[in-house]
Amino acid sequence: MRVRQSKARENRESRMIFASSCVETAARRRNVSTTEMYQRMKRVGLIDGFILKCYDGLHTQSREHVTEDVLGALDIWEAKTSGKFQAPAQQSNMRPPTGGSRQVFEIPEIRNN
Repeated sequence: MRVRQSKARENRESRMIFASSCVETAARRRNVSTTEMYQRMKRVGLIDGFILKCYDGLHTQSREHVTEDVLGALDIWEAKTSGKFQAPAQQSNMRPPTGGSRQVFEIPEIRNN
């Protein structure tokens, strides 16, 4: 029983460290404070709804790709919550990505609390 609890605690700690790293890296990329970045992510639910929810796939990617994915999701989620989001028009020649080593994530729907 204690071994299971210890593993669960280690997993939770790893996820929190990863989330913290995402906040720090995104803040550095956008040239804002970590406090501001954390507040923006918290406001739209990005930490729980994307970073932690998609942890299993995200943490296997490079820091650069994770930062791109997190900032892309943040931009979309902020636009959706502000009512300024417009989905790109579908074009007949657009195809889903294939092959490559980079895993593509679908961004989960945001919940308005």
